[in-house]
Amino acid sequence: MFKWQSNFEDSNERIRKRQCKGIDIALETGIAFGRLEAKSLEEFEEVYNRSKIGEFSVVKAMEEIGVNKAIE
Repeated sequence: MFKWQSNFEDSNERIRKRQCKGIDIALETGIAFGRLEAKSLEEFEEVYNRSKIGEFSVVKAMEEIGVNKAIE
């Protein structure tokens, strides 16, 4: 039992080290982590008002703002 537990802990440590290396490499190459930046309120209001007056559909407005139906 103790041998198995020791192997499990060693493998977890190796996984964490490789994950840290991968994250460091990704950060060096400029890959962004986390949520996307929020859209500007002015852009949203402009597109919203244009869709309200019937200039285009709500789906087209969502495409123009850059959000999907799940509301990123």
